[in-house]
Amino acid sequence: MRLGKTMHRGITDTLVGGIITRFYLRRRRSTLFFEDIAAQYFKECDEAGKGDELAEISRKWFYETLSSITTPRLKSMGYKLLVNRVFNAVWKNSGNFDDVHILRDGDLMTFTSKNESITRIIGKNSFYEGIAKGFSGVIFDSNAELVEAKQGPTSKYVVRLIPGNYEYQHKPRETYRKENALPAVSGFTLSDALKSGVFTLSEDNKIRFRGKLIWYVENTLFHLIGNEGILLDRVPHISYDYFKGLVESDSKPEDKLQLLKTLLQVMGWGIVTISIGEKETKVCIKNLPSGFQLEPNNYNFLANTILGYMWLINKKTKITKTSLSSNVLTLTFS
Repeated sequence: MRLGKTMHRGITDTLVGGIITRFYLRRRRSTLFFEDIAAQYFKECDEAGKGDELAEISRKWFYETLSSITTPRLKSMGYKLLVNRVFNAVWKNSGNFDDVHILRDGDLMTFTSKNESITRIIGKNSFYEGIAKGFSGVIFDSNAELVEAKQGPTSKYVVRLIPGNYEYQHKPRETYRKENALPAVSGFTLSDALKSGVFTLSEDNKIRFRGKLIWYVENTLFHLIGNEGILLDRVPHISYDYFKGLVESDSKPEDKLQLLKTLLQVMGWGIVTISIGEKETKVCIKNLPSGFQLEPNNYNFLANTILGYMWLINKKTKITKTSLSSNVLTLTFS
């Protein structure tokens, strides 16, 4: 079942400012993000010698998100059925993999995947190496050591399982659910964006914005990155380079800001209002997606992505004030 079909059948709800997915009766809020921006950021982290930190972030992220939906009932299926059938279908539906397979031989786990979302853009990366370790922590209740990683159109990860649970706590599901509640309001949704052509959904289940791939991703990842603070100063530059090839340079500032509002809302980042003053512009986002991590929510990665977009209007623009209160983020640009 593909993403378009899951929306049609009510498995995925597209609301104003949010995307809600049901998995075995568990509701989870998902987001979309610009795949090329994420991939370039991961690439620069590796090139700057931050690969170990990036792998630890992705390990935590995958552990948190996967453990939130992996119930004892699901584990009772056995790891082969759970991964090779159930999770394989889930990840294929999201467009993040074309196929996944797992095999265990003693204390070694081999995880293979085809057409990984980030690897297909930048090749070898630490991001998916961390995912392989976080994955084993959930499926086998163990710590893990990466023994081998081969990345390409078909990737292979060999992990040695080490006795002892991976020690990382995440937010209770009920708390996560309450923090991610969305009001029922009228407005433009992801379904509308697909119908109108703002986004396109291809036969291979990939969402695109003006030809560029969009990543279907759970937002805890960005909170973890924001709290670590790795190379966040590079994000607006990466964002600007991405958008300048997609947004008409001669379009009016008002039109560019309207597009920004539309993108943020339909990609699940909350309900957005933008006010334009004589000397400053304010972007206000309500009902932001909350992560599973115990640490505070951190929207610095998102804020710097928006800053890069704002440079399309004026390259001298800076974030002069940031306010986060009661799940409302206000960014002042001038």
